[in-house]
This record gives sequence, structure tokens and C-alpha cells, in this order.
Amino acid sequence: MSLTTEQKHKRLYAMYAINPMAWVQDMFEGRFIMTVQHTQYFEELGKLIRAKMRVAVEAGLIDDPDVIAVIGGNRGNNKGKQITDEDRQYAGKIGLSVSSGQGVGKDAAAAVTAWFFLDVFPFPKVMITAPSGNTLSDVIWAEMAKWRRQSHKVNSKDINSVGYLEYMFELHSEKVFHKFRGNKGKEWFAVARTISANANPEAQAETLAGRHEKFMLFIVDEATGVNDPVFKPLEGSLTGLVNIAILIFNPTRTKGFAINSHFGGDTKRWIQIRWNAEESELVSKEHIKIMAERYDKDSNPYRIRVLGLPPRSESDALIPPDWIEDAKVRNIEPVESDPVIMSFDCGAGVDSSVVCLRKGGKVFPFRSYSTKDSNMLVAWVRNLIIDLEPDIFIGDSRGWGWHVMGELRKDFANSKTKIRSFDSSESAKSKVSDIKFFNWRAEAYWRVKTKFENCLISIPNNYNLIDQLSVTKVADDVKGRFKIIVKSKIKKLMTDSGTSPNEADTLAMNYAFEDDHFKKIVDIQDKKPKAKDYYFGADRQTAWMGN
Repeated sequence: MSLTTEQKHKRLYAMYAINPMAWVQDMFEGRFIMTVQHTQYFEELGKLIRAKMRVAVEAGLIDDPDVIAVIGGNRGNNKGKQITDEDRQYAGKIGLSVSSGQGVGKDAAAAVTAWFFLDVFPFPKVMITAPSGNTLSDVIWAEMAKWRRQSHKVNSKDINSVGYLEYMFELHSEKVFHKFRGNKGKEWFAVARTISANANPEAQAETLAGRHEKFMLFIVDEATGVNDPVFKPLEGSLTGLVNIAILIFNPTRTKGFAINSHFGGDTKRWIQIRWNAEESELVSKEHIKIMAERYDKDSNPYRIRVLGLPPRSESDALIPPDWIEDAKVRNIEPVESDPVIMSFDCGAGVDSSVVCLRKGGKVFPFRSYSTKDSNMLVAWVRNLIIDLEPDIFIGDSRGWGWHVMGELRKDFANSKTKIRSFDSSESAKSKVSDIKFFNWRAEAYWRVKTKFENCLISIPNNYNLIDQLSVTKVADDVKGRFKIIVKSKIKKLMTDSGTSPNEADTLAMNYAFEDDHFKKIVDIQDKKPKAKDYYFGADRQTAWMGN
């Protein structure tokens, strides 16, 4: 007896449900590069879905004979497709925990998984979240749009034909929904949910709460940056027929829900997949070589960005990696009385010169400039001071810095911007702390450490700064003074070529003086900084002069 068109359709989609890789290949016709790592991911996803559906068949929650004929289960004549011990083990899993190096295609996999769920299951709900709105809009939603466009043509003979996913689904800034079914986006959709980092735990828990459906998918991108309360509703929500959570992350922390799902005490409830960039077809061998040359293979930056392994917590680390990650996502709004402080580290024509701007606890994106002409460097710094009008300018007075600071003192002698010099080798200036410092540099770094420790600082997502802070260590001192390892050791930890920790030094310099002293200066001047005085715009990882 031949199958009807409807039966064929149901069997095809039942097959797709337990074989996501086949759906990906048919939907994108080879345009999605199926790496070995992606193959493992989609195979595990298929096994998880098959197990949950077979258990549902056994419980009588699925009774369609065409679906049962494909997926199996302990009902009817399934020709060897009975439920197995592995199925029962997988059916109890919450979902997939994917710990990843960089550049291996994790965001593309997340977007394609969302489209798979939307197309294959009836009346699905897909919830996608990330630590920041920028990650959702600039990364995940951009990938969603890309793969919607890349789907196979509705009419393969017409080069102008729209893609199948374009035809079937409406894409908006924060929501995707089926055009023809699902009550105009109320019952068949994917939605982006932004997390409020400053909200209380109860409010954060509402991010993924309140959904109970047969077919539901949660995707949490950059999951290590998501606070634990956000994950709380998952267990209560994942009670439907095929309810799955997928955590995808670069393992930047040592603890937390996402880390526990993969490396900690919660591993039994998750399927663990690790994407090592060394093994990825999408990452060039040249890039891996550069990373290995820039960082020691045992270093935290290499572990996180290449191997997909969490950082090691080292007893002599100045600032633990979790503190750095917290400061990256922390949102601090300065108050009007906070002084605007600009600090400057002179690269002396070898390394880049770097400027850091801060108001209160908010550190703005760094700017850098590389030149071997000291007069051009003076002009660059002078223009920044004129444009941004900081209350205080703190500059490196050693080497080339002596010339730069001398010129700036003359230029701004009668300005509201007060010029202060910093010499890292000088004695510490603090007169109130019980701690004895090896030198002024140690005191400045100690101030930075206390800001991270007490959650009083927010920093830009700047790889150079993060790497430099992560390798800066406390040194032993025979007199018991607080001391930081010498810069040459930091350079060695950073790279064989000796890159200087410019951003970290500039940040420390910004905290070389007590803010209270500068607040008095601002009060005396009766100066009320405007937004334009301290806003730097988008974060940049490189020198900005040519942009």
C-alpha cells in the first residue's frame, strides 16, 4: 500500500527530527560547512531528540503510526527500533553543553539549530538569550538572517526565487515567526531575550521563565557570561515532549552554571561537546601558530580561545579571571560629581601608546597610536585632551614620556585640565593604607585590584586588556611589601616577541591617585562634565587613527 502525500511529509519530518544533519544538508544544499565538530554536535542533538521522542512514544504521548514508524519506541511493530538503555539515559538530559574555542562556527551552529527547530516541529517556541543585547543583535540575529537567506530556493529554476525560510518565516529585530501558521507569531516563533545584568536575581530569572510547550528550545549563547539566576527556570520549564536547552560558550570563567554543566558537578544532566580550535577545519593553522607564539600554550588566553578549556585559577594572580569577566558585563553609570580622568602610557616608538578614559567606575574603550615621531605623539595626545576635556590627565613621565609631559604642561598650564605625572619607580603615595607597597606602580595596581574585588569597575571587552590583566601576578618581596612582577616577566607571559602590557599599565595609571582628591578639584572648578567630554564610542581592538 503506497503512502499518501501527507504520510510522506510526516515521515520526512520525523526523520529530520532525529537526524538534524540531514535537515541542514537539504535546507542549505551544502552552503553550511559541516565540520567534524558540527557533525558531532548535530549527531548528539539528533540522539537527544530521538531519545525524548521514543520515551514519549512509550508513554503514549505520541501515537501517530507514521511518526512511530520512523523514530521507533516500545509501541507497535518498529522493526528493531525499540527504546534502548542509551535512549533512557539521553532522555533524562537537559540538553547540550558546548565549550568552544574561537572561530569554530559556534554562532552559525546556534542560528541553524534555531531554524531547524522552527521548521521541523509543530508550534515550537524557541528562546534565545545572551549576556548582552549586542551579542544577540550583532551576532546571533545576524546569523539568523544569513541562514534564512541561504536556505534553498522555493523555485530552484528561478534564480530570483526567495529562500524557503524567507518564504515561510517573518524575521523582525527580536522575533521570528511562521507566516502561515501559529496565529501570527503567537504560537510558532523564536524570540530574543536580553538579560538585564543589573537586575535583581528574581528579575533575571524571568528571562527564560513562563513557558511550557510540547516543543521548546532554549539557546544560551556566551553562557558563561550569563548570571546563574537566569538558568533557574530551565528545569521547571523543560517538562514538555521535546524540550531542550543548548548552552554554547567560550569558557572564560572558572565557575558558574555553564561551567558546571561541562566541567563541574552538574555534568550528568548534560551532553558535553568541546570544540578545540586546533582541530577545526574553519580555523587556519596559521592562526593557531600565531596564538601559540603570542601566548604560552599553558596560558589562560590559549586555553580559553583555542582549546575551549576554562582558565586556571592561580594563587599569585593579581586579579582572578572571574573578577575580570564580571567587570566586562557590569554596567556602572557614573555620577555627575565623578571626575573624568585620562591616563596615557607612552609607547616610546616601539610599542603603541595608549590612552584610557574613566569616569567613576566606568572605564571607556581604549585608544592607541603607534608612531616613532615624538612630536606627532604630542599632537595626538594634545588633540584628545582638547576634544575630551578631562578634569585630570595622568601621563607616563619616563623615557619619551618626559618630553610629551613637558609639552603638555606648557600647552595646558592655564587649562581646567590638571596635568599630573606618573613615574612607576617612585615610592608609593598612599598615606592611609595599612599595606606597604614596593613602589608607586604596585600601589596603582593594588588600587585596580580592589576595584575589581569590590565590584566597583566596569571595563570594555578589550582582548589586550583582559589578557594583560590575566597574566599580571603578585611577586614575592623579602620585606613583605605588595609588589607586582616586573614588566619583562609580563611580556614573557604574553608573547615571545615581548609585547608590552600597555592597556593594563594605562588602567593602573588611571588609579594612581585617590579619586577623592580629584573630586575636590572638580568641585572647586564647578565643572559639570557632559557626555561628549568622556564618551569614546565603540570599543576598538586596534589603533584607531586610520579608521
